[in-house]
Formats: sequence, structure tokens, C-alpha cells
Amino acid sequence: MLENIVGNDGCPAVTRVMFEDREIDQALGKGVVPHVIGNTLVIKAEGDEIQIPLDDGESGYALSYEEVGGAIRDAEANIDDLYNAVVEDLALTFQIEDPAGGERTLSAPIAAIYFNPDWDTYDPYLLIAKGREDEVHSRLIRGVPWYNDEGGDYSLQEENHSASFATLIARITGASRSHFQREVQSAVLDKAYALMSDVEGEEETIVMKVVVNLKKGGSPVVTVERDTPAPAEAA
Repeated sequence: MLENIVGNDGCPAVTRVMFEDREIDQALGKGVVPHVIGNTLVIKAEGDEIQIPLDDGESGYALSYEEVGGAIRDAEANIDDLYNAVVEDLALTFQIEDPAGGERTLSAPIAAIYFNPDWDTYDPYLLIAKGREDEVHSRLIRGVPWYNDEGGDYSLQEENHSASFATLIARITGASRSHFQREVQSAVLDKAYALMSDVEGEEETIVMKVVVNLKKGGSPVVTVERDTPAPAEAA
């Protein structure tokens, strides 16, 4: 996954996200600053391997997160049918030229890649590597900066995007039903636990009213309120 680092006002080079220093040292020799002569996105899907060159090899640097979406667009790769899908494997490869004139290839498997030709990370296209679905949600959240002019309180904005990303991933991975059940169950349990301390005596019963608001393509909005017990029927 290519991630923005919140607080740095920008994105680090992909090599800093994808590789540890020791991996570069092993490939090129300790202390060598690599010169990148090619960035390639590798997608394995439906039995085929699709290689998408993402630059002209002239920059000397690995692409940053913000550049990948534009590079996929500029490459005019025919992968529209893979948008918002789980694929067999994903990787980024970097062709590296070392000072001695030799070349090496560094390849890093990635859990997912998200991008949008309009540079919009709030409504992204997702490609998810099979078997790594559980990693994607937290990485998406880490990759989105939270901007808010209302006194710097980002919690509501983050919560809203977290819910929408979770819904998007559930839909892509085919887990929409279980995701919906977890959303409702979690809201009910949280409210019920908070009300436990209000119960007075063994005979008292607290009734909760659960309201689920549904919106096509969105996360269920669950509201749980304390309700008035129904009057007991006369004998």
C-alpha cells in the first residue's frame, strides 16, 4: 500500500514505504543511494500478469504516492475492469542502476493500491491483493490527511471516512452482509454496556430502541437510544 504520512505535508518516496534500508543494502551494497531507472506496477489477475510501466525512467527516483494515480492514468492501461476488485497479487518493482553500472530489480508485494485519476483519495479506486484484505482498511485511513477548520477536531471526519472505507472494502470483498451485522451489533453492544450502570435493582429493565438508516452505497448509520418500556398488559 502506498501511504501518505500525516503531518509531513506530503508523501515520502515509495522506497521509504516499501523497503527497509537493509533490503536496499542487500541489493546494492551498504550506503549506496539507488538511482531508479524504472517503476512498474505488476498485477496478477485472472491468470494473467499485467505490467504497467509508470514512468519513462528519466527521473532517477521511485514514484511517490501522489504520483502513482496520475502515472496509471497517463499509462492508459486497460485495467478499468479491475477497479474495486480483489486480484491474485500486487507488487511494485523498481529497476535500480548502481554506481558500478550494474542493474538490480527490487520488487515489493503490496496489500493494495488506491488511486483516482482526479487525485481524490476520499473516493478512490481500489485494487486489493488476495489474502490481505484485512490490512486495507487501516492503511487507507493512515493514507488520508484530516483537514478540518473547526478548531482542529478531526474525530468526526475520520470516523465518517473510516465507515465509508469499511463499507467499500466489504462490498469489494463480498463481505457486505457480515460487515452490516458487525456495524449494528457493535453499536448496540456499546450502548448497552454504557447503560448497564444505570440499572437499579434486579427487577428494573432498560429498553433500547435501535434505528438503522440505510443509504445506497453507504455505511449503515445505527442510532441506539434509551426507550420507554411498553406498558404491561392487564391480567
